[in-house]
Parts: sequence; C-alpha cells; structure tokens
Amino acid sequence: MGGNGPRPRGGGSVRPQRDLRLALVTRVGPVRDAVWEVVRHPGRPVAHLIWIYAVAMLAYNSTPPVFALYLSQRFGINETNIGWFFIVFGVVGVLMRAFVVGPINERLGEVRTMRLGAVLYGLGYLLIPLARSVPVFLVYQTLLPLGTALLFPANSALVSHRADKHEYGLVLGVQQALRGVASVIGPIWAGFAYQSLGPRVPFFACAVIIACALLIATRVRSGDVVPAAA
Repeated sequence: MGGNGPRPRGGGSVRPQRDLRLALVTRVGPVRDAVWEVVRHPGRPVAHLIWIYAVAMLAYNSTPPVFALYLSQRFGINETNIGWFFIVFGVVGVLMRAFVVGPINERLGEVRTMRLGAVLYGLGYLLIPLARSVPVFLVYQTLLPLGTALLFPANSALVSHRADKHEYGLVLGVQQALRGVASVIGPIWAGFAYQSLGPRVPFFACAVIIACALLIATRVRSGDVVPAAA
C-alpha cells in the first residue's frame, strides 16, 4: 500500500522538460556559434553566400508591409482590387521556377544567375517608385519575382555545393536565423521610413540594399566547390 501513495505534483514532467531544454541548447548553440563565425569572418566563401542571402532577405521582408499602403496612396488601390498585384507576383514567380530558372542556370551557371537575379531584383525596387500608372507599375513589379526566382535558388544551390556536407544543415540554420532577424528588422525600418521620410523611400532604400548584395555577389568566384570526402 505504501507504494500507492500520492506522487509529487508535476513530478512526471520534470525529465521531459529537462530533456527539452537540453535539446534546445544542443541545437541553438552550434547555430549561434556559426552565426558569430559568419559575422567575424565575412570574407570566407560560404560566408559570402550567407551574407548575400541575409542582405537580400532584408529587402524581401521590408516592403510587404508598406506595399498596400503605397498602392492605396499612389493609385487609389483598395481591398477590392489589390489582390491582382499579388496574383501577378505569384504567377510570375511560379512560371519562372517551372520553366525559366533551369535553362538560365544551365546557360549562365549559378554564380552569374545569382548576380542576374540581384540586378533584376534591385532594378525592380528602383523603378517601382517611378511608375506613374498602374500598367507601368505592374511591368516594373514583375522584375521582383523575376529577380527572386533567380537569386535565391541559385544562392541555395551554391551553398549546397560549397558547404562541407557535414555542415550543410548548420549553414541552412544560419541562413534561417538571419532571415528571422531580417523579418523583424525589415518591417520596422520600412514602416518608419514610409511614415517619416516619404512613401517612395523604402523602395529606393531596398534598391540600395540589393546593390550591396550584388556587390558581395561580385566577389563570389565560380568553381569554389568543397570536394567530397573520401
């Protein structure tokens, strides 16, 4: 009967909670250290690619919060017709990935494809604030999915080729960590710039951000592939 006494409340959950904390530390620690290595040694080949991804993601996450506001203020677009702009963005992106990205990669190689994507992406941000009509805006807008469809897949492919196979998952973790930071910082500064500096400023600023990514991309050389382990 003594063995059937009441158990301490919550005692059964102590071990799972401890295991969960240990698992989190085990997973977060290496990623945190790897992020610090990327910050300390930005000139390393894989670090170049990670910084291109992070910088481009800063622009990618910055404009969506102000996109609808800009269209409403500039062209009177409202909730009844703004969906068409997102449909154009999505359809162009899908068609690019399905039919265009592969042939361009084969013809230009991944490094030049990544650079071309950065050029188109930055050009889209530069031209969008200059559009004076909705049709012209849509033409300029298509440059954004054209650019992202070339830039990000080529970047990911280069990372997969150049990172050591034992560290590939860790490198992806670093990319996602920096993407998370960009998703927090981007909307904050873009909203502030839109309200304080003018509606067109976030787009011009994103063009400058992508120009920085392109500058880093010019330092990426073709053929720097990590050899497979024997």
